[in-house]
Amino acid sequence: MDHAGEVRCQLDGDVATLVLARPWKHNSVTRSMWVQLTDHMHRLEEDSAVRLIVLRGEGSAFSAGADLADMVASAGDPVTARAFARRVASALHALATSSKVTVAALKHHVRGGGAELALACDLRVAEDDVAFQIPVSRLGVVPDRITTGRLSRLGGPGVARRVLLLTHELDGVECLRTGLVDELVPVGGLDVAVDRIARELRENVDSAVRATKRMLLEEEGLTGDVDEMIAEFVDSLVDGGVAERARAALRPRIPAS
Repeated sequence: MDHAGEVRCQLDGDVATLVLARPWKHNSVTRSMWVQLTDHMHRLEEDSAVRLIVLRGEGSAFSAGADLADMVASAGDPVTARAFARRVASALHALATSSKVTVAALKHHVRGGGAELALACDLRVAEDDVAFQIPVSRLGVVPDRITTGRLSRLGGPGVARRVLLLTHELDGVECLRTGLVDELVPVGGLDVAVDRIARELRENVDSAVRATKRMLLEEEGLTGDVDEMIAEFVDSLVDGGVAERARAALRPRIPAS
C-alpha cells in the first residue's frame, strides 16, 4: 500500500475522471497528491477531446482535507510553508481556471482541503449524506483567496462567515439551500447525475462554453498569479502555531473512563 496515496485519471470519451485514492485516510490529500492533481489538470487542459472533468473520492468519502502530517512537516519554516501552500493553491488554481467544465462528485466527508477542491470546481453534485466543513481556523490556518472568493459568491457573505469564522458544518440540505451544491441525490446516485451533466454539456457548442467560462473567470478575478492568492495562507503557516495544533489533532484521543 502506498501511504502517500495517488490521484488516478480515467478517460471515457470526452469525460475525464480524477479520483482521490487514499480511502484508508478518507482521501486526505498528501503533498504528492496535490502535485499529481495539478499535473493531471495541465495535461487534460491540452487534450482537446476532453470536455468534462469529474473529481471524486475513492470509497465512502470525497476527501477529509489536507494530510495533517504534511501540515506539521511544512508549518513554521517560511520555505517549506510556501512550498506546501503553493502545492495546494496550484491544484485549486488549475481546477478553478481550467477551460474545461469541472464537476465535483461529493459524498460524506467534504472537509478542509477537500471542501476547497469542491469549491474550485464549476459544479458540485452531492449525495444527501454529505457533511461540508472548512475547520482550518481551528488550526490557525488562513485559507487561500480562491476558497474565500468562491465561498462568498456561492453561499453569500453570511454563509462564508459561518463556515470560515465559526467552522460550522453544513449538511446536504443546507448545502443545497445555500447554493454550495447544485444538486442533491440519494446515496449511490452520483453516477446518474454526472452522466446527465455530460449529456447536457454535449448539447452545447464547445467553443461557446469555453469562451463563456473565460468571461466568468474574469468576472471572478481568477486569472491572476497563484502567489497573489496565497500570501495570508503562507503567513499563517509560518506564524500561526499550526504545527502544534496539527500535532495535537493527530494524537489518539483517549476516551473518558
